[in-house]
This record gives sequence, C-alpha cells and structure tokens, in this order.
Amino acid sequence: MARFGTAALAALALIVAPVPAAARQRVPAVQVWLTTPDGAHLLEDAGTVPLGPAVETGAPTVVIDPKRRFQTMTGFGASITDSSAAVLYRLDPARRAGVMADLFAVDRLNVLRQPIGASDFTDEPAYTYDDLPAGQTDYALRRFSVAHDGSQILPLLRQAARLNPELRIAEYYTLGHLARFVRPGATRVASTSFGTTGWNGQVMDVAFVNPNGDTVLVAHNENDNPQAVAVRLGDRQFGYTLPGGALATFVWRGRGDDRPINPTGWTATASPASATDIPANAVDDDASTRFSTGAAQHPGQYLQVDLGRVQPVKKIVFDTGASTGDYPRNYTITGSVDGSTWWPIPTRGSGQFSTGLVHNRQIRFVRIAVGGDADNWWSVADVRAYS
Repeated sequence: MARFGTAALAALALIVAPVPAAARQRVPAVQVWLTTPDGAHLLEDAGTVPLGPAVETGAPTVVIDPKRRFQTMTGFGASITDSSAAVLYRLDPARRAGVMADLFAVDRLNVLRQPIGASDFTDEPAYTYDDLPAGQTDYALRRFSVAHDGSQILPLLRQAARLNPELRIAEYYTLGHLARFVRPGATRVASTSFGTTGWNGQVMDVAFVNPNGDTVLVAHNENDNPQAVAVRLGDRQFGYTLPGGALATFVWRGRGDDRPINPTGWTATASPASATDIPANAVDDDASTRFSTGAAQHPGQYLQVDLGRVQPVKKIVFDTGASTGDYPRNYTITGSVDGSTWWPIPTRGSGQFSTGLVHNRQIRFVRIAVGGDADNWWSVADVRAYS
C-alpha cells in the first residue's frame, strides 16, 4: 500500500497554492477533502460533516487547542537537488529558461533552494532524476515544476499514473492537502496526534489556524484498516471514518473558548507505573506516548501531576489517547496547593476524557485515583489544564 510522507505535515518556510473558493466560505459544517492509496479519491471534495456537541463516541478523539500556537507558515514549496540541477544544465537554453519561468510563475514556487542548513522540514523524495528511464527526463522536469501548484496537481498526478503506474506520487498529495488549504500567515496550533513511525499505526495529524479564522486539520490514517476518529474543539465535535492509509483535510470556522495552559515544566508521579509507560509520558505533550499502570485496576492507584506553580485553573483533563478502553474506573480527582492538604474536585466523563472541574480555584497539584477493581489497566496519554 502506498504511504503518505508524514514529514510534510510539519513543513515550514514554503509557498502556498490557491485555496478553493469553498474553503474560504463561512460554513456551519466541516468540509472534507480526501485521498486514498488506491486512487479512488485524489484530493477529492468529500462533502461536509456536521459540527455538533462534544460527546464520548468510543473512537479516539483529537483535541484542537487553537490558543496554543507555534510557528507561522510562510507557505509550501520545494528545493532543487544536485541531480535535478544537472538535468536543467543539460537542457538547451530556451527550454531551461522556460522551465525556470514555470517554476517561479505566479502562485508557484517563490524560492528554489538547497536544503543544506535549512530551517524548514522536508519530505524524502520518492525518486531521483538520475534514476529515471530514458525518455522520461522532460516529464520529470514538468513534474518537478508544477507538482507543487495546487491548481494543477490533480491533472498532473493523473497523468503520472497513466505514464508510469509504479511511480510513487503520494508525497505530492501530502503537499497538496497542506498547500491548498493552509494560507500564508497561518499558525500551527496544538492538536493531539496518535501517530507513530511504525507500520499500521494510529492517526497522525497537524492543525493550523488561517488568518481568516478557518481551522485546518490534516490527518493521516497510518493503518491499513479504516479508523473512526473524532475531532473536538472546545464544546464542539465532529466525527469521520478514515479509510485505510487515507489522508484527509478538514476545514471549519471557529476556535473554541478554552484557554490551554502550557504544560512545559510539569512533572508527574504515580503508583503503580509500568516500567516503560512512565508517569512523565502523561505530561510530555505527546499523545503517542502514555503513562500506564501495567496492572489491573485496584483502589489506591493514582497519577499525580505538579503544574509547577500555584495558579487558577478552570478544568483539568486526563486523556487516555488512542487507548480508549484503558480509562480509570470509579475515579476521583483531588487538588492541592502544597501537596499536603487535598480537596475533592467535581468530575465528569467516563471514557477517553476524565475531567476535573476546578472552577478557577488556585491549585498546583492534581491527582486522579482509582476507587474500584477492573481487569483493565488504565492509562493517560495527555494531561491538559485550562484557565
């Protein structure tokens, strides 16, 4: 099965192709664009899904925190390699000038550069020009020059499939799923991603907020089998089933009201704890790692988090991540300022999210503890706090 390059999901300092008019409209639903490895869907408009109230569905839920912001996107594009430069050099001057003009045309690449010492991320190419069979040099140059133009990517890739069915083109769909919807000036924002680097993994995702207020989520199902996933933004949520190996872009308007607290510097302790799924995994801001007890549930087991300083907190969420069945049963949540005197915190949720409603009380330490027996282990992939 073809695989989509996931490094492109964090691409920086590149140029963006035009966004379809539909993506710029204010709509109450979530718009979906889909690509599947079998070619049945090629960056295809897959319609909309409703954005409704947040509820437990049993499917792994991606949480978008648009107020936690990271790098600003300049755009999407590519760099030229030694082999492609050699091909350009061998062209006659008129054709070489035409190719370069094509590369730097409006709405295409604005920079053509070597990746040496680059500050951006790049995806590994699926080919080199030197390896192309005789007679495909011209086609390779055209492919290079227009594959990053969102307005031409579909006809180009269909042509690629006709000319060479074995040609790996998934990386360009990955770029298209980003470049057609993430606008210049967009900011990458926090989102829980369950992806792994291994085969048949979970869902990997990355999220952005465009200057016009649209939220864009690009998700890749790294498993051969279909995977249902929910996406939550504050008190709103939508669901979608990603086909095996599929890549999808979701676009909607709205940023949510919660104010996430940066987890940098948080620490955690627990009893018991697995030798590998250590407590620190619950506060590392990475949903692909987790804390786990490594044992069946019994009263007295706990996970305790130190938020680093005393501060007002609205709510705190213990998220099991992709291990949705490994949630704590009959749990209680307590809070403390000094780690000695504890008080009960009202709770809600049973499943992926166990939530403590702190109601803006001053707090530094928070503890979730199991109060009953269960055969399941229990785990926490991420702890999140909101002010």
